[in-house]
Amino acid sequence: MSAERSALFVYGTLMRGERSERFLSASPLLDPDARVDGYELVDTGSYPGLVRSAQGVVRGELYEVTREELVVIDEFEGHPDLFERVEVELASGRRAFVYLFRQAAGQPLVPDGDWRAHRTRRENAD
Repeated sequence: MSAERSALFVYGTLMRGERSERFLSASPLLDPDARVDGYELVDTGSYPGLVRSAQGVVRGELYEVTREELVVIDEFEGHPDLFERVEVELASGRRAFVYLFRQAAGQPLVPDGDWRAHRTRRENAD
């Protein structure tokens, strides 16, 4: 990957088929079934937040993004106040940026670290 492009792991509303997918619609999808170990998702009600965890696994998608796209997504994610963009190592060994949630206290966990499956279960229960 060139210096002008970076890998971005997404796990919630930025994924394909989710309400904010438009932010990555022009970005190459590198891995539709990426994972990051040592993290969990919390459910804020309308979106998930990624938090560090000793044993968790989170499923998501990996994209290649430009610096310009990162700037736009940083603003959308509320970086650095609501979410903080950091670099992590994915389960595949590849390094990627992720957005860590900074206000997770008291939020319920998303079972299995899979936002899409969790959202679908929640919608079907209503």
